[in-house]
Amino acid sequence: MKSKLFFFLAGSFIAFASILVNIFLQKLLGLASIYTIGCKDISLLIHPFLSSIATGFFEEVIFRFVLLTFLIKAFKLNWLAILVGSLIFSLVHLGNSYITIIALISHFLGGIIYSYAFVKTKEIWLPFGLHFGWNYTQIFFGIPMSGSAYYSIFVTNFHSLEYLNGGAYGFEGGIWSFYSRVIIFIILLFVTKFSGLNSFLRNK
Repeated sequence: MKSKLFFFLAGSFIAFASILVNIFLQKLLGLASIYTIGCKDISLLIHPFLSSIATGFFEEVIFRFVLLTFLIKAFKLNWLAILVGSLIFSLVHLGNSYITIIALISHFLGGIIYSYAFVKTKEIWLPFGLHFGWNYTQIFFGIPMSGSAYYSIFVTNFHSLEYLNGGAYGFEGGIWSFYSRVIIFIILLFVTKFSGLNSFLRNK
């Protein structure tokens, strides 16, 4: 149980940090501004948090635990299963409001990241944490998430072209989101190849 909580929290922190660094870099470049507003109703803050938990868990069970596991058995090649599963994961978002080609690419990259984390750990807890952290961090900073807006005590405004910041679709609809995706993947590569994670997993 401790390892599951560790992986979930680690994934959440990695995703949170990747977006936080991205936003503050844009702020330093004059491409973003952040301000706070008062909290009118605490339930307005709790709902998106619980929604992010539920969405992240449900999608990881469906797309990684069920679909990816099936594709790996069917193709016998992890990389091919990951690519196909990530493409399906991306296309599922076609029904979202304000969807763009850039957003679909970002979701595809996200699918690769979550799939890689699942294959390496053979459990959904790390990809679940990454998925939850990615979704909720956008909401936390008052950015539309996958085409939907939620209440937050923070509001982030971007001052660049929509193809860079995502516009109404939110952070992951812009090219800037690619940098956070890359940061997450590099961290995952590092901790799985150059840390004691592999030894830890073998001894579980």
